[in-house]
Amino acid sequence: MVKLPALRIGHLRILDHLMLGFAYNGFGEDLFKQTTRHLITPVHMGSWSQIKKAFCDGDLHGAFIPLPEVVHLFDSGIKLKVLVYDCRPGACLVSNGYANIENIRDFKGKTVLISHYMSIHHLLFYRLMASVGLKAGLENDSHTDVYIEVVPPFIAPEMLKYDHAGYIGGCFIEEPFGSMVINDCRGKIMLSSSQLWTDHPGSVLVLHDYVIDDYRSHVMDFIHLMVASSKFIFRGSNYLHRLSQHFFNQDHHVIEKMFSTFIPKKAASIMPDIKSLESINQFMVKDMGIMKNIINMNELVDTSFALEAETIDTKA
Repeated sequence: MVKLPALRIGHLRILDHLMLGFAYNGFGEDLFKQTTRHLITPVHMGSWSQIKKAFCDGDLHGAFIPLPEVVHLFDSGIKLKVLVYDCRPGACLVSNGYANIENIRDFKGKTVLISHYMSIHHLLFYRLMASVGLKAGLENDSHTDVYIEVVPPFIAPEMLKYDHAGYIGGCFIEEPFGSMVINDCRGKIMLSSSQLWTDHPGSVLVLHDYVIDDYRSHVMDFIHLMVASSKFIFRGSNYLHRLSQHFFNQDHHVIEKMFSTFIPKKAASIMPDIKSLESINQFMVKDMGIMKNIINMNELVDTSFALEAETIDTKA
């Protein structure tokens, strides 16, 4: 068997993917006996669309990809498996300080920035708007009340900063970019994603089937590393500040704002939940109409690696 090089894993520089940064940069000299850098090569990208293209083109062995997009890719015939969730920190719907947004209905006639069309944030925002009688959609939809615009998350703070006319109502994007809007653009938190769905999934780690089939032992070591590193993402962890400044490359005021708002009191499980995935698939098909088929989630999700890794980690 040809030895697999370090797994190239696509990701964004967001809080959801901090566990990958921990795994790669180290977080305790004795936690793992093996050298971790032969296992993975994190590939930082600027947008979800870049990650999707690189993964589908075969330039990446695996990637963190928004869950609705993964369901869509699997339905389109891409051979992949979901192995674990990200660390699920959630996000906030943040209003633009120039847009005079006082309540959810004030978003009517405004644009709201999201980072990906096939994302949990889009699904949650669509459901939120529907709850107050508004329809969220693209600008070319004549029935739309609130306009969705997809932008790379790092661009959203700049767009809001210079929108003095208040055409953009706000954004629903990953951290630390929501905290940047709050810090730099007079943004205000309207609500958190956990208020819409407690402990909701966000992006998931997927690998190509051929990687899993041909290099199972290598993949097992990687998932062991991810399960262990995810357990350090909680308030009070000694490792958060040590590695976060390097991972995020952000002003310390933004980092502190993000930690005080989004870091949970205890680490979240990254074990995929089949029922949650099924409900997302059904919502995409029946409520939003952005997908046609209901898929068999047992064919998409492989929990065997996470189960084994969690068992090993518990015994260690």
